[in-house]
Amino acid sequence: MSALLTNPNAPSSKSSISNKDGPHNLPHVCKIYVTPKYTADPPEPLPHWVHETLQGPAAAYTVFLDVVKSADDWGLQANIMWYRDLNEHVIHYKAQLNCIHSELKSTIIACDQCKGRLECA
Repeated sequence: MSALLTNPNAPSSKSSISNKDGPHNLPHVCKIYVTPKYTADPPEPLPHWVHETLQGPAAAYTVFLDVVKSADDWGLQANIMWYRDLNEHVIHYKAQLNCIHSELKSTIIACDQCKGRLECA
């Protein structure tokens, strides 16, 4: 018998401990992905409502994730959780980038003003 574990800090992976493992053995960990369905047709983009649910409020996302969990498709569940996590990182990095860009513009203006004062001196 083996135990299958989910790490909340790494939702896109599962770990397993078999009955042959001892108390000091590390679990076997593997990444889980959605199984792609290859067809001759190009993949369709996500419907708007799915995209909004993945990026929207926590309540709607939780309901959506519960429905996916009931489908018992670990790969789909892992990718949905991974997408949400990555999207939150993108939002955070964009905010940082906007802040840095504003600071850069302010510094360039201050530098130009200083240069102008030096030229007038």
